[in-house]
Amino acid sequence: MTPATDSAITPAARSVAALVGLLALFGLALDLAAGWAGTLIPQLWGMARYFTILTNGIAAATLLGAAAAGRPAPPGWLGGVTLWMAITALVFHLLLGGTYPLLTLDWGANLVLHTLAPAAVLAWWLAAAPTRGLGPRHAILWLGWPALYCGYALLRGAADGVYPYFFVDVARLGWAGFGRWFGILLVAFWVGGLLLAGLGRAIDRPGGRPLARG
Repeated sequence: MTPATDSAITPAARSVAALVGLLALFGLALDLAAGWAGTLIPQLWGMARYFTILTNGIAAATLLGAAAAGRPAPPGWLGGVTLWMAITALVFHLLLGGTYPLLTLDWGANLVLHTLAPAAVLAWWLAAAPTRGLGPRHAILWLGWPALYCGYALLRGAADGVYPYFFVDVARLGWAGFGRWFGILLVAFWVGGLLLAGLGRAIDRPGGRPLARG
């Protein structure tokens, strides 16, 4: 069989990317079903308030796009998506995690979006994603999405008074309190980004090589 080029991903990696993307989509569908009130557009708009929802959507699009094209996104983008999903899981489990009745739609959505999908994205990145060229500069660039999201959440909160997370609730925290949490979270993303970039440099993978070729 013709060898895969460095810019392509192997058939196995392509199949797994599709499964991971579909897992994230499944979590989004569960979340939609859990809060279903009979009106699609308003509900999607409400869901789009959350970093978890938007980031899982980004991950689904990225992985399904790689599966469809047979080629991964650039290492810098894939590393960012992996970092954002990992921090999504950590923040939920350390700061936000609530208790949901077992085997309900809410329980399933939270399990997929905050645990299974982030773990699957990280596993795929470790096993198949190109990582060559990652460096400390990427840890700075990867702050762009969480910073952009915070601005977006503040604008939506100012418009309707609803803040999706306690650490962006300036009505309760005040600007000083928000600034402290914003700084803490940015540092967490930055440190996580440095660790991920360092791991990527150690892996030093130019293409989707390690999963078995078809």
